[in-house]
Amino acid sequence: MVNRMRWLHGLFGRDGDASASATPEQLRDERLSAYLDGELAAADAAALERELGEDTALRTEFELLRDVRSALRTLGEVRAPRSFALAAPP
Repeated sequence: MVNRMRWLHGLFGRDGDASASATPEQLRDERLSAYLDGELAAADAAALERELGEDTALRTEFELLRDVRSALRTLGEVRAPRSFALAAPP
């Protein structure tokens, strides 16, 4: 499994890169999503749980994301009209 937060930090320059393009809101949303998916390390999950207990706005965002995720799951899967797989180069 890919460590989503490590991937995000590299992608968005969290290592101090001045060219970072992710907003704090994007990083927050990705962190909440990773938590919902069970992809955060235990220490990161525990830290987020503490934050959720202390920050009403963060908890509200988490609940909205969780509700949207639940609603989307009720829709079921839709088959793609065709394959979108790319052919291997010759």
